[in-house]
Amino acid sequence: MNKFKKISAILTSSLLVFAAAGCSSDSNTVADIVSKTEALENYKGSVTLSTELNYQGNATELKMESLLDYNKEPFFAHTSITTSTKEGESAENSYTSDMYLQTVDGVNTAYAGYNGVWYKQQVETDDFTYSVSQYNPVENGLLFIKSASGLQNMGSEQYNGMDVDRFEGTIPADMLSDVMETSGAIGLIGTSIDASYYKNTADQKVSIFVNEEGVIVGYSLDLTDLVSSLLSVLYETNGISDDQQIITANKYMCEGTVTEYNKGVDTTLSDDAQNAIEMPAVTASNSSDSSSDGAQTDTAADGTDNTTDNSENTTNASAE
Repeated sequence: MNKFKKISAILTSSLLVFAAAGCSSDSNTVADIVSKTEALENYKGSVTLSTELNYQGNATELKMESLLDYNKEPFFAHTSITTSTKEGESAENSYTSDMYLQTVDGVNTAYAGYNGVWYKQQVETDDFTYSVSQYNPVENGLLFIKSASGLQNMGSEQYNGMDVDRFEGTIPADMLSDVMETSGAIGLIGTSIDASYYKNTADQKVSIFVNEEGVIVGYSLDLTDLVSSLLSVLYETNGISDDQQIITANKYMCEGTVTEYNKGVDTTLSDDAQNAIEMPAVTASNSSDSSSDGAQTDTAADGTDNTTDNSENTTNASAE
């Protein structure tokens, strides 16, 4: 959580600079866009990570799509996460998990279900909403626009059936480690990529889509070069040079879309969630034993965590 607070402070400072400069050829400054987007009371959307990895001449496609319903006050979030893999010409394998987070009368409860089995757990923390942030296209969109420098309005276009302005900028290389960790954008290649792996990375281009009301409704990052650089440092660090042990990234995309907002969301738990098996509560004392930054993957039956671990094991195996 300390890293999350640190990046928030950096972004606040950056935002003041961009707000003063404004955005060329557009009535919305970055500060206007951020203010209008942060004011959303509820929304629906999706976050998609997709990659094509090559190992020993065989291509493997990995994809994670999360659908989110989010209400700010009282806090409620429901995300459905579908993870799929496809190796070569074989059939695609996929599975879906669900997660609810809600705060009622000051009590935070997480519900997670996979393959028909549901668990629930009370969580004592001041940062409960952060647990779903990597699946949140609004929070990620805000993170990316605050992080980007040199933002320019590239003109109007159609995006997801909406008239939008596409803004382009670059996230500085020295911010990438924190931004990628906070957003979960590189989750498909593992969770153990720390700041040391970013030593050869370049600034990262980002596209952000803003509708006619000045609200962020989407973003897109082509992370292929970044992921290739991270994998290269992984093998360099472990002394791996045999092509038969090296995984390469042919493609890696991170995309988010807001489909609607301020129209209300259904905050009713499913019957299965209401009858979930109760787990021991996570209190402030026992949660301090583990990193708060890992809260996004600690919840039972989180499909993304399983996929992340599998891809991480693959990269680790090739490095041994």
